[in-house]
Parts: sequence; structure tokens; C-alpha cells
Amino acid sequence: MEFRTIKADVQGRIGTISLNRPERRNAISIEMRREISACLKGWRESEAVGAVILTGNGEAFSAGFDLGEFKQPTLYNDIYETSARYHRDLWYFPKPTIAAVNGPALAGGFDLAKLCDIRICSKTALFGHPEIKFGIPPLLTPLRWIIGEGLARDLCLTGRRIDAAEAHRAGLVSEVIDGNKLLERAREWSEQERWPLPFWKLPRRPFALSRHTCWTTQIADSRRLSASNMTKPFRNSS
Repeated sequence: MEFRTIKADVQGRIGTISLNRPERRNAISIEMRREISACLKGWRESEAVGAVILTGNGEAFSAGFDLGEFKQPTLYNDIYETSARYHRDLWYFPKPTIAAVNGPALAGGFDLAKLCDIRICSKTALFGHPEIKFGIPPLLTPLRWIIGEGLARDLCLTGRRIDAAEAHRAGLVSEVIDGNKLLERAREWSEQERWPLPFWKLPRRPFALSRHTCWTTQIADSRRLSASNMTKPFRNSS
């Protein structure tokens, strides 16, 4: 399958999805969300893929959603639908996922990273939720599961950014790696002897399903508010 906004390849049972809009700092568009969903669907039951790495092409992991699309009212339904769907597709993906965060992961890019099972990052990584300045509620629930209620609320309410070192101290990322070795290290994570089973045989599915109710409720509420609030700053500019 060919894609325009992502690159997808498989090597040694490890699938890699690279966000591929470096000229837009890998802003996540409607098309990109659809392509991520399509790629995950193709790999979901494939025995050729046992685990998935997500990373960014260029200097950024992702700057967040493509704000240019919010200036087009005819796209609002597509923005909401593709957002909710690709979040669910990643969250319920039955195989382990690793975010190899190669640079800033902001707003929707931060959400993408936190929906993965494991996160490692380069020394240039940054994490934050600047969308709060538009009154858009970030995805709090998965973040508080990772770093705890207090810090999660801090980051979601203030929009402040944390660097790779603070992310590591907080438990948001498992390792900080030199940038040119990041993908190599992400692949090593899938092969390490530390795992009780080969990485692709780990029972990932129950971890997602055990949190189904609160996650489904939270993402639905969050996206309803986002669909309304995020468009407001742009409605008078078109």
C-alpha cells in the first residue's frame, strides 16, 4: 500500500510508521490520520508484523494537528471523525507499540506518543500541550496513567513544555537516546532478552481492553469539546 503523508516499512517483524510531512513539522492532517489507520488495519492481523514503531521524518516528531484545516468549516466533521478513529485504532492495536520521539511532540503529536505502549526519545525531544491556549482539552486520561495525576494536570492545564531530561525523570519516556541512534534503539527494544516473551507475543490486548470504559468515555468527551473549541479562533479568519 502506498501512502502520501507517512512512510511504512517492515523489517524483521517490526513495522515502522514515519510521519512524513517534514516541511510542516509533521503536522497531523486528515489524510495522515486516515493513512495511519489504514496502515494499522493492514498490520493488525498480519503475521509479518509483531510490533510497531512510530517516529517522525525530519527534526520534529509532530507539531500537532494541521491547523490550516480548522479554517475550513466543511472539514470539521472529517477532523472529528478521523481524530477519534485513529486514536482508537492505535489504542486498541493488539500488538506492542513504541514511540521513537525524535524531536518536539506537541499537542496532537504528544497525544500520539502517549497512546503508544513505550516511549523513548532523542535529546532534542520536547513535550507539551500548547492547544490549551485555544481552550482545547488535551487527552488527560492516558497521560495521568503514565506520569500521575498531579503532573498530568500541570501539563494539560498550563501548556508548559518539558524537555527530554524532565520527561525521563517523570517516567514519560523510558530512555533518552542520541538522535542518530534512536531508531536503532527502538528496534532493539523489540529484541531484548529482558522480555518474558518475544516482544510480539506479549499480551498487549488485555491492557487496552481493561481500560475500555473510562478511555472510551474520556476520548469521546474530549473530542466533542475539541471539535467545538478548536474551531472558534478560526471561524472569523476565513
